[in-house]
Amino acid sequence: MDKRLHSLDFLRGACIIWMLFQHITLWLANANAFPLLDLIVNIFDGFGSGAFLFVSGLGITLSHRKKYQKTFSKQDNIYKKLRLKYFLKAILLLVLSFGFNLFIYFVVSGQDPTVIWIWFILQTLPISMILAWPLLNRNKYYKILAALSSLILYQILISFLYPFKAEYNHPLFIIQFILFNGDHLSPILGFFPFFIIGAFFGDIIHEHYNNPIINNPNLTFFKKRIIPLFLIGTSLILAGIFLIPPGIISMGDKSFLFSFRSISWLTYSLGMLINAYTLMLTIEKSQFLKINEKYRFVYYFSYYSLSIFLLHYIFDIFFIPALDLWLVFIFWSMIVLGVGLVTKGIHGLIGNHFSLKHQLGVAANLIANLIYKEEIVQPPLKLETMPILTSTETQKKVI
Repeated sequence: MDKRLHSLDFLRGACIIWMLFQHITLWLANANAFPLLDLIVNIFDGFGSGAFLFVSGLGITLSHRKKYQKTFSKQDNIYKKLRLKYFLKAILLLVLSFGFNLFIYFVVSGQDPTVIWIWFILQTLPISMILAWPLLNRNKYYKILAALSSLILYQILISFLYPFKAEYNHPLFIIQFILFNGDHLSPILGFFPFFIIGAFFGDIIHEHYNNPIINNPNLTFFKKRIIPLFLIGTSLILAGIFLIPPGIISMGDKSFLFSFRSISWLTYSLGMLINAYTLMLTIEKSQFLKINEKYRFVYYFSYYSLSIFLLHYIFDIFFIPALDLWLVFIFWSMIVLGVGLVTKGIHGLIGNHFSLKHQLGVAANLIANLIYKEEIVQPPLKLETMPILTSTETQKKVI
């Protein structure tokens, strides 16, 4: 498919705006505001790192499917180069993550070396990319199985290993640290399902655009895809709230409906995200709302998502947590408006040069080109047309 998905850009941009809300309220709000903020975050935090992983899995799958169609087999250089670029992007992003963590350790925290390995979004995303590679070309239902398996494994391991979180001399502390350090952020086993469910959506959209039903494709897509997805999302929401026990492990003081980052919260958030994106996709497909221009403000948050994510930590240096909640909301709105206007201006001036995501792609492409040098394909030699000689003419030529 060559058409850009506005719903994908909209959701990624919304993730960044929500991230700004979370961090700005954390850095600015006084203690009296936190009970209500905890409630808001517990309900809507699926639109944070979970949604960013979801939209990353969706976008990567669509891009991969499009490029994979141009290869002939897994043995040709085009496919090998495609695979190398994919892993290089993941590795470069992981290097960026460790670089950022080292900056936090030396400049901000100074006392806590555990921040060098911590499951925040910049670490979870590249690891998710690496884990997802074997599944990208598989049937979409394998992705559902992988997501369910990851959630089950998450619940089993965190229940078993959590008691060793502070047992620094115990051998199991190392495993607990590797898998769950930063368990209040985006631990890989709990958040890999968001990425792989996004890849599942990518398969559905790719199939629709590349194998359209001739007779009313939008209606068929609505009946066979949209309605079942809404049912799945709603079932997960209800299961997360009413059926799945919240678990004995609390990831903090948040206790609305379920413990933060528990299996019930993850299930609820996955369902909420599935319904939210399905609704966005329905609006885009039906053209119920003309979003081509209306979504442009959010588009800049999507286009420069990685750059905004890293640069917004500058605010943490200057902010003091002393404001009431209503003042925090006003301040957050002003920052969102300011960032939107600045990135719009940057987009007009230098385009993708400010996009860190684009620069990582360029770097991966350069390295891949050095490893797999572009083969110069020589044009086939043109056989000159020889004049057809009669037998008499041939004899004359010979003589």
